Amino acid sequence: AIGAAAAAAIVFGIATYRPRWWVAWALIALGQLLFVSADLAFAFYEAFSGEIPVPSLADPIYIGGYLVLAAGVLWLIRSRGQDPDRSASIDALIVASAFGLVTWLAFIEPLAVDADLALAERLVYASYPAMDILLIGITARLLAGGGRFVADWLIVVSLLFTLAGDVAYALPPISATYAGGHPIDLLWLLGYVSLGAAALHPTMAQAPAASGERPIAIGPTRLAVLAASLLIG
Repeated sequence: AIGAAAAAAIVFGIATYRPRWWVAWALIALGQLLFVSADLAFAFYEAFSGEIPVPSLADPIYIGGYLVLAAGVLWLIRSRGQDPDRSASIDALIVASAFGLVTWLAFIEPLAVDADLALAERLVYASYPAMDILLIGITARLLAGGGRFVADWLIVVSLLFTLAGDVAYALPPISATYAGGHPIDLLWLLGYVSLGAAALHPTMAQAPAASGERPIAIGPTRLAVLAASLLIG
């Protein structure tokens, strides 16, 4: 219900504020609907079979939700900007690459070489960490672009809650005992709420000032994040 309400809030925000880049928000709403559909499929398996198969019907829907959400956020970034911000894109790639290295070593590589898992299971288990790398990339791109509006910051908060839930779920002590109603569900629900709130804020339709009026912010925090990312290797 919370996830569906978030999708409805995005549609309401589009109808109310009529942003020029409504297609981007429509993609974000579609991504949210896919997450809700996957949640329903997951709940169906849990309620009627007591066991979640791998792969299940929920898996491709979840993956599709990540991809459509990422496409919507990237479209939003591009639609709002006057010119492509290449430096922000490069910074985001640096951060995503660093997170990707850690994710590969901690989650993806052990699955790739696990002979006890079938190929389909390996692909499904590896897909979720890969989607989290994508989330980190688009979050970093939003932040590197200046986080211009309240709606942008609420999207960042949503992505970070979703990422935190995914990382917590991937930890063996939690993944081995997870069932619907686990405390980490709150992280995903807060992600849904934050995404809906972003669409309800008036700044969701606000255009930034021309790039020539906005100085590029390269402060100590940004440099520290990039330096830490480079040192992760």
